[in-house]
Amino acid sequence: MCRHQRPRVHHEARHCRRTPAAVRGTTGAERHLGRAARRVLPLTLLALFVLPSAHADRWFIGAELTGSEVTFEPTVRFTSGRAPNRFEDVADGLGLSILGGRKIDLTPQWSVSAQGRFSYLDAQWTTTTPRSYIKYDMPYNFALSLLPEYRLSQAFSVFGELGGTVGEFNYLKRTSAPQSVTAYNESTTALGYVLGLGMRYALTPQLDIHATYRYAGYPSYQFVGRLGNGEVRELFEIDQSTQDIGVGMRWSW
Repeated sequence: MCRHQRPRVHHEARHCRRTPAAVRGTTGAERHLGRAARRVLPLTLLALFVLPSAHADRWFIGAELTGSEVTFEPTVRFTSGRAPNRFEDVADGLGLSILGGRKIDLTPQWSVSAQGRFSYLDAQWTTTTPRSYIKYDMPYNFALSLLPEYRLSQAFSVFGELGGTVGEFNYLKRTSAPQSVTAYNESTTALGYVLGLGMRYALTPQLDIHATYRYAGYPSYQFVGRLGNGEVRELFEIDQSTQDIGVGMRWSW
């Protein structure tokens, strides 16, 4: 679902919250976070899930409902030599997650959880022009995360999240004028990183509820836009990210 509409540069129709932006590359901080999530975290998660613990530990399952924002930031370069354009395309929707994992109590105040989470997102960015239809979406993602947690009282605690995530992204453009308007149909599975903060309240020793904010960043994806005769007219590089605000519950044993 699109939230806001602005006219897109060089097209005839309305676009949903498509904002021209400066052309930029991936920042050093984003690259370092991505490398940390991809290289270090899987080994740590393996140890937490598989190795026996000298501390008190428990397993848990749960569910989460989120309000999600998916941001697509395409940079479009033209083979004609025209100056490139960069846009921000934002889609809002609801997400549903199933989660499970293992929590280890390190001290009376500190604990750490290794969590797996599968999420479905109903968030699509679409627009229609007199000669084309464009749709970007991210239907699902899977994340493995570490959640360090600090207990403030017997029932209330706060936690952070650092993890790696895999998401599917789809990019579609259809046209009724293939002789003069480009088209594409692309899909990719991207490996990114997750950062989050949240708070948790224990209703019983086994059941708790939580609220969380989560950001996920993914590497850029490149593809081309072609005319009906196969001629390449546009070169795309799309950065993608998500932001979630969610509430959920867990059952542990």
